[in-house]
Amino acid sequence: MSRGFRYDLLAKSIKGRLFNRAERPISVG
Repeated sequence: MSRGFRYDLLAKSIKGRLFNRAERPISVG
């Protein structure tokens, strides 16, 4: 497995979370 691929997936996941939070500001947990 290439480290770059894993890093890319992780970055995408984090970005997705940030975007979701920004678009739908809902207090969770």
